[in-house]
Amino acid sequence: MRKDLSAPSLAIAVAVYVPEQYARLLATAEDASDLETTWQEWYQVLQDTKQKMAALGMYPIDVTVDVDELEAYCQRQGLPNTSSTRAEYAAHLLSEQHQHQAQHQQQRPSQQQRTKKKKRRRR
Repeated sequence: MRKDLSAPSLAIAVAVYVPEQYARLLATAEDASDLETTWQEWYQVLQDTKQKMAALGMYPIDVTVDVDELEAYCQRQGLPNTSSTRAEYAAHLLSEQHQHQAQHQQQRPSQQQRTKKKKRRRR
């Protein structure tokens, strides 16, 4: 099935873990039995899943999740460390990143605005 290139893509946050923290994720996740036993196996499943998502018109965005910060989030929110909570947390992080970028862009004048200001000063 070919994706219709004119259709808009749906951006989806995808939780990504670093190899050094994968054992901690397995130790703290309530659904650890549903996860792959090694980071390498998990990473291969991630890549396959992202390809399937892209074929369906989704735009997966990797969001690196620190397992310690994830655990703190779970405790603050009173949520279990499950796949749905991890997905929610990744979406939360992505949203925060976009808000931070938008605020940063609003605070900085664009290159075009700076150039116009410089030209006005020269006159």
